Amino acid sequence: MAKTKIMVVEDEAIVALDIQSKLEGKGYEVPAVVSSGEEAVQKAGETRPDMVLMDIQLEGEMDGVEAAAQIRSNFEIPVVYLTAFSDEKTLQRAKISEPFGYLLKPFEEKKLHATIEITLYKHQIEKEKAHLEAQLHQAHKMEAIGRLTAGIAFNFTNMLQGIQGNLDLALMDAPDSIKPFLDSADFDAQRAAQLVRQLMLFYQEERGEKEAVQLADLATEVIDTCRQVFARKYPRKIGIDLQCPPTLPSLQGDPSQLRQCLTGLCTHAGDAIAKLPPDDARLPRIAISVETVHFSDTARPAIATEAQGEHICIRITDNGIGMDEETQQHLFEPFSTTQDPERSTGLGLAMVYAIIREHRGWIECESQPESGSIFSVFLPVEDPEANGESVAEDKPPELVGGDDSPFSSEALRGTEKVLLIADVDRYRNILAEMLERHDYEVLVGLDVRDGLNIFQFEKETVDLVVLDLSTPGISGQDVLNQLHALAPEVRILVATGYSIDSTPWQGASAILNKPFKTRQFLRTVRSLLAG
Repeated sequence: MAKTKIMVVEDEAIVALDIQSKLEGKGYEVPAVVSSGEEAVQKAGETRPDMVLMDIQLEGEMDGVEAAAQIRSNFEIPVVYLTAFSDEKTLQRAKISEPFGYLLKPFEEKKLHATIEITLYKHQIEKEKAHLEAQLHQAHKMEAIGRLTAGIAFNFTNMLQGIQGNLDLALMDAPDSIKPFLDSADFDAQRAAQLVRQLMLFYQEERGEKEAVQLADLATEVIDTCRQVFARKYPRKIGIDLQCPPTLPSLQGDPSQLRQCLTGLCTHAGDAIAKLPPDDARLPRIAISVETVHFSDTARPAIATEAQGEHICIRITDNGIGMDEETQQHLFEPFSTTQDPERSTGLGLAMVYAIIREHRGWIECESQPESGSIFSVFLPVEDPEANGESVAEDKPPELVGGDDSPFSSEALRGTEKVLLIADVDRYRNILAEMLERHDYEVLVGLDVRDGLNIFQFEKETVDLVVLDLSTPGISGQDVLNQLHALAPEVRILVATGYSIDSTPWQGASAILNKPFKTRQFLRTVRSLLAG
């Protein structure tokens, strides 16, 4: 165990040597003994002691009070004053530098030792408090960013649906001369759709389905993949080590999300190492360790409201270029990236943060420039039965927009009656046009009330209801319930900008996540009607 380092600032040589002797006799290390304020500030920066014993009255331009203020401000090192003066004026001036205590000369060795131990304890408590406050501030900031991001993503999703739908309709009628331009726009619209889906993950109020995940197997799989990718991606060989006990409690989680999370952290570590100068002597290496930890109710991180009990800690350590404090403050924000903006969407670590929070965990980062980084992920070991959760809960199938339909254009046609309930004109018109062009009989509800009125009179002849509610504040679940109350066996396709994880949609026959392509929409309609 490293010795506690205490620097002595005293301009009387005999007194300084006596203090040094007493400190070393008690097992402390004295990295420096200096006699001036200027030298005290310099040595504090060089040796970084755990605390400083500072004489108030020092010769030179900088006295002990000014030196202590600079040391406290620049290096956050606690200072205890040594003084032969106890007058009120001196004490009032000394308070400006927020000292941790005073020792009046001459002092006994027992008094010196007690003051040091109390100071170190108080300073540790102060550091922990500041760390917890920073964690809470970061958590609140990320919560606000998440809500804002999800709100923006929801609106973008609906706008992209309008763009995608109109592009599909335009491609049906466009002459060959302009189809390449529409195809290019369609390609970018689909890329934007992928980006928006990632943003939607960044804030979800409820968790989706989980299953038992063996983290040891998953970590081994991720590392094997990263080794192959790194061998192709980086000119220097990067070693990856894994320390993981063979038996770990299983997590209740989404294996694909957890895989994405670990891959993202390993990739970030690899990119940080790749930025080292070619002549850097360090052996490029990423170390990953997995262990179980236990938090008591009185010793848990402030940001983790459910941190009590057993957790799995995944620690990813790299010896790359590291990060300064400013970079770390914005590390997990969407579109904040340490990579080349041309090669990165800026969502890598934001997605890592979202996935970890989705699993009721948290992540911590320790880093300094040129000293590498350590990311620590904490995930709770949960019992789904104890939490009253159903791991295999029945939910309607979730479909994501795409153009992989096995149906021919003719097979997408139909003559059934479809009731379309959509509350935004431009989106309603696009969906109606899609259906009518493929020979469906379309009834249009201009809003929820209008749609329910139509269904009440036409429920015997309606083969499918398509529900697209884009206005926030309208409960799609309430609409589903009312439709089923009128006709329990009705088939309902929900087109939504929300993730299935954040909205249950009980009673829906299928869910189509926006933005989707025309063929995906028509294929889903055809499948539901055929089923």
